[in-house]
Amino acid sequence: MLNKDLEVILESIIINHYSGFKLPSEAEMMRKYKVSRTTIRNTLRKLITKNMIYVLQGKGYFTLNCNFWSKPLSFKEKHKKGINKLKVVNIPLDNYFIDNWQCLGKDFQSLIKVRYYDEKNIQKYSIIWVNKTILKNLNYKACEDSLLEYISSRKIKLINNYNYLLLELPNSIDYKYLRLDFKTYLPKNIQFLFLNMMK
Repeated sequence: MLNKDLEVILESIIINHYSGFKLPSEAEMMRKYKVSRTTIRNTLRKLITKNMIYVLQGKGYFTLNCNFWSKPLSFKEKHKKGINKLKVVNIPLDNYFIDNWQCLGKDFQSLIKVRYYDEKNIQKYSIIWVNKTILKNLNYKACEDSLLEYISSRKIKLINNYNYLLLELPNSIDYKYLRLDFKTYLPKNIQFLFLNMMK
């Protein structure tokens, strides 16, 4: 078995289990997959680098919450029963981008991408501004699963992606567009896409 094959097997285990699930021991994996300890350790190191697992000395390897994964899996792959919804909204471009990047607010379309665990419970949501002078005629349905994949399919290159995640209580914008008025902190992703036509 190759390192890549073992990596695929372990990623499948991680995807299909809850955060904090304990992976089989190195000895168990050696017996089950007929691979060397070196192969197992190299694969586990890769998964640690992707933030998919962490190790507790003397206790073993455990799965990390999928929000921390750096592997570019779509939300649908991470949450088999999850639902994505994209809302076209009218949130003015943040002054940070206007002041620091000399952007014109009128060039940008704002979107809210909401990720639900199920029909009612929000897992995370993003406010995204895209440059509509470059990304014309957006197919919003195609953007629901992955805006970045859609951008790539249009042969448009992402030259920079300002992206940060914070925990916030819902504010007036959240109430207006998502009807969120509860007192629970929620992961909110702010994303600003700098786009450029591929040559």
